[in-house]
Amino acid sequence: MSDSAGTFGMHSLTAMVCRKHVLRDLRPYVCTSEFCLRSEDIFSSRREWFEHERGVHRRAWHCDACETPHCSAEEFAQHLRTRHADVVYSDALVQRAEKAIEHEQSCPLCRESHTPRSLRSHLGRHMQQIALFTLPVAAGADGEEDSDPESALSEAEDSDAETSDLADAVSGDSPAVIV
Repeated sequence: MSDSAGTFGMHSLTAMVCRKHVLRDLRPYVCTSEFCLRSEDIFSSRREWFEHERGVHRRAWHCDACETPHCSAEEFAQHLRTRHADVVYSDALVQRAEKAIEHEQSCPLCRESHTPRSLRSHLGRHMQQIALFTLPVAAGADGEEDSDPESALSEAEDSDAETSDLADAVSGDSPAVIV
C-alpha cells in the first residue's frame, strides 16, 4: 500500500485496527438524554448508539395546521386538544406527526451547533476521548509518562471529514472498501 496512491500505509491501517480494538473494548457510547429509560446501557458501536439517540430522543412532533414542533408526544397531544379542538384526536395522528429532528442541534457537552450527521461524529469523538481518558497513563519509548492517553491512538484519526468517515467505516459504522 502506498500513501502517494491515495491509500493508507500499513502503519496507518494497523493504528486504525488498534484504535477500533481499543474502542470496542472500552464501549464509549452512552445515551446523552437525562430522561432515557436505557441510561445504563452502553452501546457497542457509534452506529448503534446514534440509532438509539435519533430513534428515541432526537424526535419532534410537528403540527401540520400551525407548523409548530413539539418535544414529546404528550406535549403534541395537549397542543391538539387546546389549540385544535376541532381535530379528531387519535394515537395514529400523533404517530404520523413524529419525525426525526433534521435541523442543527447543540452538542450536549460543548454546545457547538451541528447537523445530525456531523453531531454523530462530533459527539462520538467526545465520548471516545472521555473513554480513552480513563485508561492508565502509558510510559513512552523514552521512559517518560505519556500524559495524553489518546496520543498513542491519534495517528489513526485526522480531523478532516474524509478520515473520520474512514474511521467510522473501520469501526463498522458504515461500509468501506480499502484498496
